[in-house]
Amino acid sequence: MNAIELLETDHKKVKRLLDELDETTERGVKTREELLGRILTELFVHETIEEEIFYPALEVSPKLEELHQKHASRIYLQAKRDLGISATEIPQLRDLSERVQARSGMHLVPAEGPIPYRTFYSYIAERGFPVTQFIRHGSKPEFTPEPDMIHDCLGHVPPLVNHDYAALLTLIGKAAVSVKTGDHVLALKRLSWFSIEFGLIDEEGDTKIFGAGILSSIGEIPYSLSTSECTVIPPPVPSR
Repeated sequence: MNAIELLETDHKKVKRLLDELDETTERGVKTREELLGRILTELFVHETIEEEIFYPALEVSPKLEELHQKHASRIYLQAKRDLGISATEIPQLRDLSERVQARSGMHLVPAEGPIPYRTFYSYIAERGFPVTQFIRHGSKPEFTPEPDMIHDCLGHVPPLVNHDYAALLTLIGKAAVSVKTGDHVLALKRLSWFSIEFGLIDEEGDTKIFGAGILSSIGEIPYSLSTSECTVIPPPVPSR
């Protein structure tokens, strides 16, 4: 169960308890006290979910939006506009998946957490993209060592609406599940790491951010552009 479903379930539970409390007469003092105790417990659960999951996400999104407008690649910014992602709302996985699929044929696959490399790319080979269902803790909103909803929904998902990006990603997925040697697997991991995950891109002489690992971190965005020691690899020229 993801955080949104958990919160919805808690809403329903609190409503049932309040309805039950209304139906309990003043003569049932012990019953009312028990109900009030259960209601307070559920409200505490509700508050914890909001404080530790939703509020940090809402705090991070506006900061990321400001940094994106300054430093993100044109491909990413256009894709984010096409998806209609707001800086004040938490993206809903089902809505995002429908919008992505309508534009590029990719779709989103709910994932409980990190999954094995080949499993991850087997989904991508079938034009699916695994998206985690948890959000980084509120004490460290600037970065997470493992993928979370901010990393996936605000980093990886937007470019999926771009047909060229989606085609490249699908091609990498098909290659990753078909290669036989460790060297080939390592080469594909490096390709993904220095492009899709932590890549920078040159746009008319300006270095812009392309990788999801940077795009989803308010700490990594300024850090990645704070040095001039970036290695720019020109695109290969197709042979005729």
